[in-house]
Amino acid sequence: MKKEIKFLMILFVLLCNLSCSKSDSNPVNPNIVYKANLVGNNSIQTTNSTATGTATLTYNTTTKLFTLAVTYTGLTVTSSHIHKIGAGVIVAISPNVSPINFTSTTPLTTTEETELASSQYYFNLHSSAFPGGEISGIFIRQ
Repeated sequence: MKKEIKFLMILFVLLCNLSCSKSDSNPVNPNIVYKANLVGNNSIQTTNSTATGTATLTYNTTTKLFTLAVTYTGLTVTSSHIHKIGAGVIVAISPNVSPINFTSTTPLTTTEETELASSQYYFNLHSSAFPGGEISGIFIRQ
């Protein structure tokens, strides 16, 4: 009888452990956050602008869509874009009044996802004083 009770207790503990596995209690977060520090003098461009800003891109690996939140001070923006280094505009962003909040509607391709993860994309704010871009920053995974 004692052996049966001991066996049932061990079985109970094992079943409890199986039902409380880490995969059940800690779901995987599908969001990856990238940030860009927006300044005038950086590896992308060189301007004498004193404007600054921050761009935060949150990429959802399940939907393949992203949200973008941008704040800035010290400039009047005429346009803003996400660029691929050496390749030009990838996504034009609108509206351009701080804070900028944007949600993509087209899923990223596998290639674009890889390029984002390897810091090949940057955010650029343009102004009439600097039509080629006043401040910008590369998206870095956080």
